[in-house]
Amino acid sequence: MEISLVRKRVRQCIEHARTVGVARRDANREAAAAWERLLAEVAGPLVQQIAQVLKAEGQAFRVDTPAGRVRLVSERSADDHIELALDTTGQAPVVVAAVNMTMAESVTSQHVKLVQWPKNAIPTGAVRTLANAEGRVVRNAIMAGEPLLESRLAPELAGKGGVMPMLVPEGQRGVSIKVDEAIRESGFILPNSRVDVLVSMTKPGSTNERIAKVILQDVPILAAGQTVEMRDNKPITVTTVTLALTPEQTERLAVAQSEGRITLATRNLRDNEVVRTAGATQATLLSDVRTAAVAPAAAPVARKPVPVAAAPLPPPAPEGHTVAVVRGTRLTEQQFVRTGERGWVERQSVERK
Repeated sequence: MEISLVRKRVRQCIEHARTVGVARRDANREAAAAWERLLAEVAGPLVQQIAQVLKAEGQAFRVDTPAGRVRLVSERSADDHIELALDTTGQAPVVVAAVNMTMAESVTSQHVKLVQWPKNAIPTGAVRTLANAEGRVVRNAIMAGEPLLESRLAPELAGKGGVMPMLVPEGQRGVSIKVDEAIRESGFILPNSRVDVLVSMTKPGSTNERIAKVILQDVPILAAGQTVEMRDNKPITVTTVTLALTPEQTERLAVAQSEGRITLATRNLRDNEVVRTAGATQATLLSDVRTAAVAPAAAPVARKPVPVAAAPLPPPAPEGHTVAVVRGTRLTEQQFVRTGERGWVERQSVERK
């Protein structure tokens, strides 16, 4: 190694140690100032009141205030005392980001710094030394001031196999597929997007009927980019997308690629619900509305006939005749009707003028 590089590395280490020391001194100075205020405003007066109560009960105690402390001491024995002091052992070093870091970026000494962190608030999996952070690769974006976590960093394999193997989650596989022109032109498929995978293919058991079906859901995108292929002796730009899949999902995708055409559908990052679909065919494609289940019509309820009282029939008109009788100059009409047992009887007589 050249001596200039060695000197540069030494200067970087000295500067880093100086920066860490300044930050530590500043943090200790702020903590000491807060503690002095606590002693003066709360702890000191409280201990004074306790000493007065003890003296009133015949117990001889005094209050001492050495630097940064308050002590309740027995006058009989200096070893018998109660002391309040600032606990400087409640913090531990944690590596945090000194600048914003993006996915697939390698961590160097310029990206991180060591700060004191409260022990009861240290996140699980936090990186504790600079040596464990430098040379690692960032899996997800990290903001300045954020503690570095093991889950946010790729394993210590920088430079072995490139960046992509470090981005693939353990237990999964990174599978790259070609996408159509619409995705290439719009560019809406980006790393960390989540998509559903659809396949359009000939329906099994049919020779010409096709079906489109969602085969994979909520799949994370690891990377998206463009490559150049030669077709008919002409360079063609091809957009590829790398998906993170389980081994079983990888097998399904391979069959779908060989049997039909693949389409990606972007989904909301907060939406991880798996939806079951029946698939779409030519027959269902032209259906405007879903076939709704029609409830069977209720059977008519038999009603009891309600008896209705019939109006009485009018009595039959009696059989009768009218007889005109002329007596001199008077004309009289007499009506005769037939009755049941009495026969013909005169009903009335009307004189006409």
